[in-house]
Amino acid sequence: MLDTGSVTVRRARQEDLDAIVALWVELVEYHHNLDCRLWEAAEDGTLTYREWALESMGEPRAAVLVAEVDGEVVGFAHALPGRAPASMRERAMGVIADVCVAPGHRNRGVGRRLAEAAISHFVEQGMTEVMLSAAVGNEGAVRFWRSLGFDPILYSMHRPLA
Repeated sequence: MLDTGSVTVRRARQEDLDAIVALWVELVEYHHNLDCRLWEAAEDGTLTYREWALESMGEPRAAVLVAEVDGEVVGFAHALPGRAPASMRERAMGVIADVCVAPGHRNRGVGRRLAEAAISHFVEQGMTEVMLSAAVGNEGAVRFWRSLGFDPILYSMHRPLA
């Protein structure tokens, strides 16, 4: 457990799932509002995400982490082992699927603590690199990840067909 000041970062527990899913909904809505070409939650998306997070909590190489302030979950990170495409050489890679901090707690180091805890988890698992995606229009997230040493290596391109 990482405790820095009034923010505690720890592994998520089943009782944290409601808060994690609520933050995930906020994250998805934020990105969809940023650019409507980005994913929108399915009708059963909250249930599906809850099940995926719960499954990840039971996977030793994955980590679902929460940040707490005064006992309240104010952020989470979802970190998973990565897989290369079947035709490519396997690499010891972690993937940060999601990091989200509640609006009232942003720009206070909570996201940084979550990201650093996810990265530490990957190091403990023997992983040698981390991948993640950030929306092009989310300039704050791009700056945040760059400040942690991440550099872009791929572009995802989009073209509507109708």
